[in-house]
Amino acid sequence: QYLNDLLVDAGVEGVEVVETSSQAGAVSPWDDPLYEALAARAVQDMPEAVAGPVLSPGFTDSIHLRALGVRAYGFVPFVVDEAGLRSMHGDNEGVSTENVERGVRVLFSALTDVVQGPNGTWEGPPVPVRATVLPPPTEVAPHVRDNEEADAAPAE
Repeated sequence: QYLNDLLVDAGVEGVEVVETSSQAGAVSPWDDPLYEALAARAVQDMPEAVAGPVLSPGFTDSIHLRALGVRAYGFVPFVVDEAGLRSMHGDNEGVSTENVERGVRVLFSALTDVVQGPNGTWEGPPVPVRATVLPPPTEVAPHVRDNEEADAAPAE
């Protein structure tokens, strides 16, 4: 009713807001080390930027996870320009390689900050580390199935 009252007050005629479905929103806490790390790392090296919560007209499956006590944040670690904003959830939606790389660095850094804790050292059991170094995207070979490779080999 509130929105309909606003429309009347604004002199808008012929428009009525009708609620077709409703579900209470779920919120994860802001006073949380993960939230603080995500917010800090999201704007790192961007002195004019501010990180903070955003209201979205849609929702994700995280609403169901939050009901189970899981802390979930709709984290978008990309620098979204106007073209990206216009294509979001539409035709030709995409994210640049630069944004994906930045997003991985931001998320990894935020998680590392949280895992290390306030004193900067891991105090749990040793964590096995297995890293794979991938070549830059320009050096990735085209995908070839094993049988195509065998078919292309000269017969001996």
